[in-house]
Amino acid sequence: MRETLRRLGRMQGLLQVMAVAYLVPMLLAASLVVAGAPGFRELQADLEGRVVQAEPIVTIARLLGERRLLYAVALTFAWNFGVAACLASTAVGVLFPLPPLLGLLRGFLIGVVFAGRLRLFSLHGLVMGGTFLLEIGAYVVAGALGMRIGLALLPRRGQAPLLRERLAEALADLRHLLPVVALLLLLGAIWENAGLFLLSQSP
Repeated sequence: MRETLRRLGRMQGLLQVMAVAYLVPMLLAASLVVAGAPGFRELQADLEGRVVQAEPIVTIARLLGERRLLYAVALTFAWNFGVAACLASTAVGVLFPLPPLLGLLRGFLIGVVFAGRLRLFSLHGLVMGGTFLLEIGAYVVAGALGMRIGLALLPRRGQAPLLRERLAEALADLRHLLPVVALLLLLGAIWENAGLFLLSQSP
C-alpha cells in the first residue's frame, strides 16, 4: 500500500491533468444540457439512442435480462479494462497528449448523456454515482500511466537519465499500478451490474 501511494504521489501532476480533463467538460456539457442551450437537448437524445444500441451495452443488458449477472460483470470488466483502460487510456499515451484529449471527449459525452438523468438521492443515482467514481477513477490512473510512458519516450537533453532508464521506471509504475486500475474497474463492474440487476427486480 505504501509503495502504491508513493508511486501515485509521484504522478500527482499527471493524475490532476487527467482528472481535470474528465471533469471540466463533463460539468460544462451537463450544465449546457440542463440550461437548455440550443442544440444540446437534441444532441443528448441522439447520443442516448446511440449508446443504448452500442456494444457491449446491448449484450450486457441482455445478460442482465436473462439474470446472468456474473456474465454481465465479466463482460463489463473485460471491456472496461481491456479496451477503455489499457488500449484507449494507457497504450495511447505513447503519443503523450492523447490520454487527456480522449478524456476531454469522454467527459463531454458523459456529461451530455447523463445530464439531468441522475437523481443523487435515489437508488439509481447511488448505483450510477458509485460506478462513476470507480470507473472514472480507474481511467484517470490509466491515462496518467499512459502519459508517464509518453513522457519517458520524449527526447531529453543535458543530464537527464537515459531513455532505457526512464522507460524502465515508467514500466515499473505500470506493472505496480495497473492492478489498481483493474481492481477499481472490477469493483465498478460488480457495483453497476449488481445494482442494475437488483433495481430491475424491485417492484
